[in-house]
Amino acid sequence: MSTPPSRYGDFHVHTIYSDGTATPEDMITAAIEAGLPSLGISDHSPFPFECGWVMKSSAVGAYTEEIKALAAKYKDRINVFLSIEADILSTGLYNPDDYDYIIGAVHCLTKNGVRFDVDEAAEISNRAIDELYGGDPYALTDDYFEAVSEVVDVTKCSIVAHFDLVAKFNERSPRFDESSPRYLKAAKEALRSLTAAGALLEVNTGAVARGFKTTFYPSSDLLKEWRRLGGEIILGSDAHGTKNIAFKFDDAAAYAKACGFKAVKTLSHDGFIDVPLV
Repeated sequence: MSTPPSRYGDFHVHTIYSDGTATPEDMITAAIEAGLPSLGISDHSPFPFECGWVMKSSAVGAYTEEIKALAAKYKDRINVFLSIEADILSTGLYNPDDYDYIIGAVHCLTKNGVRFDVDEAAEISNRAIDELYGGDPYALTDDYFEAVSEVVDVTKCSIVAHFDLVAKFNERSPRFDESSPRYLKAAKEALRSLTAAGALLEVNTGAVARGFKTTFYPSSDLLKEWRRLGGEIILGSDAHGTKNIAFKFDDAAAYAKACGFKAVKTLSHDGFIDVPLV
C-alpha cells in the first residue's frame, strides 16, 4: 500500500517571487488543504545578470519578510520554512544564514564563453552539444556533473536539487545513453563528492508533473548508488503552482523504497528527521 503524501513535507516549491504562478500564501493554503505537515518555500536565488526566472536582488528582503510573516500566521496549521534554491552562479547574492535551509542546484553551464541553460529547452541543449561540444553529448554531461559535485561547497546547501537535471529532455529527445559507462562514471563521481559533503539528495517529481519525464530525478541507477554510498534523501515537488504541491509523493516514496531506502527526511523545527517508508 502506498504511503499517503500527508506524512511528508514538501520542501521545494516556487512562487511569483521567481518563476512560480502563485503567491506564497496561495501555496501555503494549498499545502494545508493537501494535508501536508510542512512546506518549504524555495524561490530561485538572484543571478548576477538579467534572467527572467530568478528572483530579483531587490526583492530578496521582501521575500524573506513575507515568508516569515506567513509562517507565523499559519503556525497552528502547518510548519512553513524559508528557503532559497541557490544556483552555483548566485555566490554572494544571498546570505545562507537568513534561511532555514538552502537547496543547491546547477541550471546553467558556460562553454567557450557561452552561457546556456541545461533545462530550458531541448533545442538549447542540442545546440550546445552540436556547437559548443563538437557533437559530443558526454562532454556536456561531464561538465554538468563536475559542476554538481561542487554545489554544496559553493552554495552551502543542505539539499541537492534534481541531481540529473541534465537528462530532463533525454527521454523525449534522446541525445545520450544514461546507462553508458561514461555518463555513469561522471554522475557517480559527483555522488561520491556530495556524500562526503553530507548533503541530502532530493527525489524530485517536478519533471514528471510537467510532462518532460515519466521517472523521477534522480534515475534509479543513481538513486541506488546514492543508497550504496550511505546517502540520505528528501522529497521535493519543485511545484511552480498550487496543483503540483506534493505531486506523486506516494509514488516517489515507493520509488525510494524500491531503491533500498528505509526512510526519507523531513524538516521539523528540531532539524531534519526520518520518516520511515512503510
